[in-house]
Amino acid sequence: MLVSSNIQENLRFLCGFHSSISEVCRKLEINRQQFNKYLSGTSRPSPRNMRKICEFFEITESEFLQPTEQLAASLQSRTYESRTERFHRGLIDELFPRAEPNLLRYAGYYHSYFFSLGYNGKIIRSLIRIYKSGDKLLSKSIERVSTKDGEKVGRYITKYRGIVTVAADRLYVIDKETLWNKAITMTILYPSYRSHVSRLTGLTLGSPTIGRNPSCARVLYEYIGDEINIRHALGACGLFDANDSAIPDDIRQQVTNSIPASETVFKALQLVNP
Repeated sequence: MLVSSNIQENLRFLCGFHSSISEVCRKLEINRQQFNKYLSGTSRPSPRNMRKICEFFEITESEFLQPTEQLAASLQSRTYESRTERFHRGLIDELFPRAEPNLLRYAGYYHSYFFSLGYNGKIIRSLIRIYKSGDKLLSKSIERVSTKDGEKVGRYITKYRGIVTVAADRLYVIDKETLWNKAITMTILYPSYRSHVSRLTGLTLGSPTIGRNPSCARVLYEYIGDEINIRHALGACGLFDANDSAIPDDIRQQVTNSIPASETVFKALQLVNP
């Protein structure tokens, strides 16, 4: 039984932009015998091959199924991106795909702990929210820092917005500072293998406003809930001395930045039972 003539006619039309049908088959990685059935209208491409064909010719499936005259007009009026622009657009989609269910389990509020990249010997506790927006997983974070120089007291608030993705079983949180737009940070975290997320550890990399030196530190995210008292959670944030009793001992040990004599690179510390 013959399939829609639009498919065979459009396929012949699109192949005309290439040196040969054999070349198209080779680039599509579709068997020539099977491809001939598409051209003759005796077989319809499978959903997988349909996607491959549409991606190769840079058209949508709806465009592929419309009459050839409409397809030709659509192609003629289209503003073509350069090959480099198409590559970068595709790369961004690959880096930040839609948030799958296994990623959504990390949504919620966290306190993060790490030795400050700008205030030597101090630990920062900040508030982070990871949440779903559209088909992406995003992040918001806020840091509150109070300093005292003699009689002068300084209070600073820094806010970040970012996006969360996963690659090779690691979580990546990429944030941009939103007030002065002068800082981008990346945090890489070990995943949690528990049914409920409790703590996540990893490394955070950034360039602090003080000194602007690219720096890296161990970090720990402590899950505090999906619905919280935000004022109370923010009140717990701040800049602390390394030995301050407000920082639990086990967390202090996890974020201490030390390199064993046997190591030559700085690594994150993984929780014993993550």
